[in-house]
Amino acid sequence: MDPTKRHLAALAVVVCVLAGCGGSGGGAATSTSAEKGADAAQWAGGLRRWGLGMQRAINGISVLESRPADVQRIEAGEPRVGRKLRRYERTLAACSERVRRLGAPPESLVLAHREALHACVSLERAAVLIGKGVAAFQRGLGPDVLNSSAAPLSAGEDGVRRAQLDVVPG
Repeated sequence: MDPTKRHLAALAVVVCVLAGCGGSGGGAATSTSAEKGADAAQWAGGLRRWGLGMQRAINGISVLESRPADVQRIEAGEPRVGRKLRRYERTLAACSERVRRLGAPPESLVLAHREALHACVSLERAAVLIGKGVAAFQRGLGPDVLNSSAAPLSAGEDGVRRAQLDVVPG
């Protein structure tokens, strides 16, 4: 074999070895790290959207229950207000399901995941109380059951806030 061809062949082998050891190994670690970062960002974005949805439902319920005219509409079974309440109630009732749909959290967001699921316990309890409370209120049994949803709504709102804070990079 011609010495030039031999040098080129040797150079090709060296390039292949370097690419196999140093080049792609470092690239794989970087890409794995980049993939983990992208996964964490995607998961965090999903949790933020979850939090916004829960907060919208909590605020919507609070507004409806704080306006005397809306309270009268709830008691009277007015369909438009009833649809709003049921939509908010369904949002809260699906809290854990929405968090689980995000998938397993990245290691850096496990605490946010736990906080979110903990908040869901309260929010799902509030959804049940709202449903029962509206039915009782419309049957003339007063607003007591409906009003009892305030404590779990407040606890759930605090939990959503904590979960959102745990998503913010430290």
